[in-house]
Amino acid sequence: MHQTHAGAYAAQFRNSGNCKCTCYDFRVPNKPKTPNRVIRVDNDLWRDYGAACETDGVTRSDDLRAYMLRRVRAWKRRQTAEIEEYSGA
Repeated sequence: MHQTHAGAYAAQFRNSGNCKCTCYDFRVPNKPKTPNRVIRVDNDLWRDYGAACETDGVTRSDDLRAYMLRRVRAWKRRQTAEIEEYSGA
């Protein structure tokens, strides 16, 4: 039997009755796998950033993820180097 969207939501909420979290990390039919994040950005900067990304043929999201990935990799390299320096490796 075909389950309606309302039925799918009801099943998810039925098991979360005592949950006090606000992360809403359960799956819903139209929710992408990667959660959305909210950031505060000045309107002019957001508009110009969108134009710059469009010129480069990338989306804002893809560009931000690429930047974040580079930043995290650099941070992890520094962390590893510090650990090796202190351990005498």
